[in-house]
Amino acid sequence: MPLDNDIPQPHDDAVRRPHTRLVVAAVVIVAMGFIAAAALGAMWLTGQWNNGRSSPTESVDGFLTALLADRDSQAAASFTCQSLTGDLTEALDLLDALPEAGSPGAQMTAFSWANIVEHSRDAGSAIVTADITLDLTGETEQWSFALVTGDPDDTWRVCGVVTSTGGEGV
Repeated sequence: MPLDNDIPQPHDDAVRRPHTRLVVAAVVIVAMGFIAAAALGAMWLTGQWNNGRSSPTESVDGFLTALLADRDSQAAASFTCQSLTGDLTEALDLLDALPEAGSPGAQMTAFSWANIVEHSRDAGSAIVTADITLDLTGETEQWSFALVTGDPDDTWRVCGVVTSTGGEGV
């Protein structure tokens, strides 16, 4: 018959150790969650975390990334205004003519852009230009973008694109 001395008591280290580890793990997890929430809150308050549409130039850059780099029409559409008062036909026709991103032909039709410049802005609209280059040939042309804010929300949205400067289009 076992003696009472052989039964682990609640104050023994072997019994307390798993409980202590559980408490320490819970405290560490809660602390990490608090630190992550504080960091995300600070980023949001300082404007470092936004949806890429807080300025006309950010919206144009996001639109071009979705259209020409990712070749994702749904992502590109997320940068457009709801009413589509302008003309996006040229840009969307270009997307239809391009091979899918990641396909062998995509490298042959890779684009880059630079000099995204805001030319005018009032309370609810802006005009932005960007130099678009077909990387294979080095041909560059300037595209002009008409943007509005407040359609459907307070972010900047592309409502029209003119993709040629009098020469052949990209």
